[in-house]
Amino acid sequence: MNDKQFGITLKKITQELVPKEVDLWPEIERKMLAERRFASQTMPPKKMSVNQTLRFRFGFAGLMIVLALIIFIGFTPSGQAFAQNVIRFFSQTTSDTLPAPTSKVPAWMEVSPDGSVLGEPMVVSMVEQLCNESIENCSLANLQNVAVFPLKVLSSLPDGFAYTDALGEPEDLSLVYKNDNDQEVLLLNQKLLHRTDEGIPQIVGASAQVENVRIGVVAGEYVQGSFAQIGGEALMNWYSDNPAQTLIWIEDGIRFVLRFYGNSLNKEDLIMLAERLTFPSAEHDSIPMATLPPAGTPEEEYPLTRQQAEEQLGYELLLPAILPENFQFVGIKIDAQTNIVSAFYGLSGNGSHSGGNGLLIKQAILDDTNSAAFSPFTVDSPTEVGEQPTGSMVEMYKTVQIEQSEAQYVEGTWAATDCCGWKWEQTPYLKRLRWQSNGIGLELLYMGLPDLLEEEDCIRIAENLQ
Repeated sequence: MNDKQFGITLKKITQELVPKEVDLWPEIERKMLAERRFASQTMPPKKMSVNQTLRFRFGFAGLMIVLALIIFIGFTPSGQAFAQNVIRFFSQTTSDTLPAPTSKVPAWMEVSPDGSVLGEPMVVSMVEQLCNESIENCSLANLQNVAVFPLKVLSSLPDGFAYTDALGEPEDLSLVYKNDNDQEVLLLNQKLLHRTDEGIPQIVGASAQVENVRIGVVAGEYVQGSFAQIGGEALMNWYSDNPAQTLIWIEDGIRFVLRFYGNSLNKEDLIMLAERLTFPSAEHDSIPMATLPPAGTPEEEYPLTRQQAEEQLGYELLLPAILPENFQFVGIKIDAQTNIVSAFYGLSGNGSHSGGNGLLIKQAILDDTNSAAFSPFTVDSPTEVGEQPTGSMVEMYKTVQIEQSEAQYVEGTWAATDCCGWKWEQTPYLKRLRWQSNGIGLELLYMGLPDLLEEEDCIRIAENLQ
């Protein structure tokens, strides 16, 4: 091989070993990183600028402030009070009128000749079920073991009031206190909160006067008034003059709601009661109605069966052929002076201690002794402070049709006041339907939760008497 051939061969081998385009960046980058690491290990640290130092200090100070606020709000009474100042317990709507809640359509059951209704028992809360099973279960000592939080009770009661009932669940429990004539009610609700905003705010009308108050060191809110639905209307209105007062506050993770229905207590009285809440002790360990005069059971008050009543009267009664589920026939009584017959249908699941809420159907062959009890309602009110309203006086009524007869429907009742005589209370918890047909006076009276029997339900029952 001569020199020329050797040179050509060497050039060819070199071209095969070395590519035409060489990317040098990976190697350059590797060397730069190595030089930076070497410089950081051998050169003294560079001082931060003034701006960098200030930013660092402000950031650290801000973090410390946030941590201090967390500790202050979460672990100190004054911090909890500060947090509650931010929470609003009541939320005012832009109007005093709201759509009424949609009622659950009740299942209707046929009524047997003896008056019994074959329906499923009404679903009640766990606490109410315990109280229905045994009145001793409703003792404050027992409820203290049922609740999943430290239950508190009213340490001192207004004159004439006593503990009468309990409702709810272990995490959301209500104690009921009533006065000796059942005209006024104190309701103490306690609910364990899993979030600080759980169950609040509660909706009130645009004209509601919400007041900031303090229960000891704890912040709360107070309002008087309530929404009320008139008849079967699709709207409910806010009434600031309703004798319903509500006080709400949060303490130790428990939301407290103290409600009062009546006229004998004011805002200051409710705050005083709230500040004196205590844990149950032997002094407060009472069963419902322990200090109230004993009352007869509905079965004792209405002792007659339908057959017994008809044999005594000498004619057949008009009783419902159908009723909503949860109503059960209890019995009948006859007034000896007026011959007015009253048939009572109680709500299944309600014990005798719950006040005997239910449906009452009154009737009589009209004569001079009883005609006033079935006379048409009149829009009127007592003119004198000491004058009592008659059974026909109402503030408002609605005319409805029961087959061929004209009837009058009323929601509400008269309540006595300490200062101003009698005052009409518009409430859906008391409904009356009154009419006359073929010489017989008839009245349907319902007392209980509004959703269990609406206006249209009352009319349907009246149209199916036989």
